[in-house]
This record gives sequence, C-alpha cells and structure tokens, in this order.
Amino acid sequence: MTSLMIVDDEYLIRYSLQILLEQEGFSATTASSGQEALGTLNERTIDAIILDIDLPDVNGLDLLKTIREQHPSVMVIMITGDPNEQGRTKARGLGARGYIEKPFDLERLKDLIEPPCSEVTIYRGICNEIDPHEQDMGVSTRLHRHSPAAAPQRETIH
Repeated sequence: MTSLMIVDDEYLIRYSLQILLEQEGFSATTASSGQEALGTLNERTIDAIILDIDLPDVNGLDLLKTIREQHPSVMVIMITGDPNEQGRTKARGLGARGYIEKPFDLERLKDLIEPPCSEVTIYRGICNEIDPHEQDMGVSTRLHRHSPAAAPQRETIH
C-alpha cells in the first residue's frame, strides 16, 4: 500500500485529503508543519508527500529541498493556494513531481501519485538487495541487472 503524508497548516485540507485518499486505498498520515513532517519522515517510510508551499515554520520550497537531499526516493507534490509561475518553476527545479493549485482535482492528484509510487516501491525493494558497489548506478540499470526477465539478455551480453 502506498504511504502518503499530507503536509499543510490548514486542518480541513489535511483532514479532507486524508479521508479522500484513504478511501482510494492509500495509507495517509498528516503533518501541520515542516518540523513535524521531517520528524515523521525520520520515523517511518513514506512514499509520497503532498506539501503546501506556505507553512508556518518553513517555506515549503525550502522543505522540498531538504526532503530531496535527505530522502531522495520520496516523491513530492507541491500544493498552493497562491499559484505563480516562479513558484512552479522553482518547485520543478527542486525535484517536485507536480504543482497543483488549491482547490484541486482529486483525480489529477491521484494521477500524479499512482505510477511514480509504484516505481518507488520497486526501487526500494531492489535497493535492499543490491551490492553496495552498485549504489551509484541508475535505477533502470539496477532494475535490468536484478530482473529475472532480463536474465537471457544478460547472458547474451556476458
């Protein structure tokens, strides 16, 4: 099950998203601040974060940068009630998967979450079985190298 964290200082946004996403089959937790979100990330595995840009204790874009540095496999989708092209461009540059304006369409949000989270789950499973010397390889190389379906191709190459 995909594990999500909703980080927003507005209770109704957090609560509503949590309920809607859990009804869609996701496991969802919430945080009301950047500090709380980082604490949760350090305590448990989170596949994706829905992150508000305007938080009381930190700018969401700064938190995005910290998350990408400390937890690079976690996918982040930015949400905002005050959209602008500069924020969108900066979020993408920092590695955000998406940038959605409030109020947002749940289907669009699910479309951003579902495929990448499947890839993250596969990536994490493979990384747990990889030789440390392979850690600097890209995920596609690791997928190919450890996939039973790719065995015939590997034999041809070697």
